[in-house]
Amino acid sequence: MQRVLDSGMFVELGCGTGDVVGEVKSRYPHVAAVGVDIRSEYMKEAKRRHPSATFVNADLRSLPFADCSIPYLFSWRIYQYDNENCAPDILAEAFRVLRPDGIYLLGCEFFDEDRLAAFHRQIGSAGFEVAVRRGWDYAVLVKSAYHRCQ
Repeated sequence: MQRVLDSGMFVELGCGTGDVVGEVKSRYPHVAAVGVDIRSEYMKEAKRRHPSATFVNADLRSLPFADCSIPYLFSWRIYQYDNENCAPDILAEAFRVLRPDGIYLLGCEFFDEDRLAAFHRQIGSAGFEVAVRRGWDYAVLVKSAYHRCQ
């Protein structure tokens, strides 16, 4: 968490009603806490519940951030509900916006070994390295410092 505080920015992908973003903003008021979700009804509720945070209504496959601009991404359980096979596009977009040496903490649960193996391949195909993995309750993905941003 110290790295998040030092970076000054926290972005949650698939934030729903914004409780995680709101908690980060309330504990660390100087951090720019941003939540992104495609569901406009959730964004409306998130803004009502957490007025000090920023919420953006956007598709996770087309994030409204510049290349290599985000130091810290977070998501919880957005991949195991991926019935439309959006994971490769979302991971590629997360990689695009994440700064070199950025961190993407994701939480997910796969109970099917084949889906887990496929997701692991998708992570690698997007360019990420898995830095920490505890089962698949969560994983920390990093973007190599050697990746150049244009």
